[in-house]
Amino acid sequence: MGWLEDKYGGGETEVYYLNDPDCTFLLNREACLEKVDVNNLDKTHIKVGDVPFADPEEVFMKMQGEMWSPRGEARADIRAKGLKHTSMSMGDIVCLPDGRCLITDAVGFVEVGRRK
Repeated sequence: MGWLEDKYGGGETEVYYLNDPDCTFLLNREACLEKVDVNNLDKTHIKVGDVPFADPEEVFMKMQGEMWSPRGEARADIRAKGLKHTSMSMGDIVCLPDGRCLITDAVGFVEVGRRK
């Protein structure tokens, strides 16, 4: 188990952070969306862990650094995964127990597909 599972106890919702150096979601949103393959997320994202929350907005709130790593506790785990950001932000993905995968957009989420 990683730091995230230790903090929230695991769950069925998967959290992935964007890790594609060619994808700056704010600047080239459409190109980034085209690259996302929900059945092969490791091409563009790194799995941070699993959480017990099924509401994407709650996941987003719980994945802010001040919530799940208020004193930088998760920093080493984040760096070990090759990531640079602790707080969930634009371009990061939540895959819900019902198979829907949602990407964090400027405001809210956009469904990028369903897992098979």
